[in-house]
Amino acid sequence: MHVFAAERYLQGIERAGGLPVVLPVFENTKVVCALSERIDGLLLTGGPDIPADYWGDETHEKADLARRERIDFELALFRHMLEEDKPVLGICLGHQLMNVALGGSLCQDIGTFLPDANDHRRPPGSEWRLHPVHIKSGSRLQGILGLDCVDVATSHHQVVDRVGRGLIVTAQSEDGLIEATELSDRRFVISVQWHPELLLEDTSTNRLFSAFTEATLLEL
Repeated sequence: MHVFAAERYLQGIERAGGLPVVLPVFENTKVVCALSERIDGLLLTGGPDIPADYWGDETHEKADLARRERIDFELALFRHMLEEDKPVLGICLGHQLMNVALGGSLCQDIGTFLPDANDHRRPPGSEWRLHPVHIKSGSRLQGILGLDCVDVATSHHQVVDRVGRGLIVTAQSEDGLIEATELSDRRFVISVQWHPELLLEDTSTNRLFSAFTEATLLEL
């Protein structure tokens, strides 16, 4: 079994009043179903890249691939959570995985395919790159953050391309890249391309973790 979780994700949930539980990767579909019934919400964290054959493309040479067993596990768990209408928050890879799970695709390398876009990778010697994103008015994300524009911590070279079924784009960077999506027909399904766990002292970051944690405590 493998476990993928950085401490800062756990701190974000804990500070918001939640009890974080790290799930190991299971291949047994019965276990995945049982897990979705027992947890109150799902946080899909960041990580390496999704192999492009998951959306019918050939994997680019610059891709840094995640383990397939992790992707399969998280895709299955996400779909079960959707069926049960339980809260889901996706961050970076989690944001991209939710899009792929709903039939969307990814741009596999911003520098190669979108040369006019800014560099969204972390600078050498730093954990992240700061840049502003613009939040869609009237979106659930805007209601949570209480802002039309927010500076975020980012570190990625892939980005959502074709948007998955039902997803609404709720934030974009200044160069037009998709930075957040949500499903309007679910209690709480929100994804962000940036890393809120890297700026835990930021008020807007705390609001995102708090809103997710509060949603897990609400009864259906």
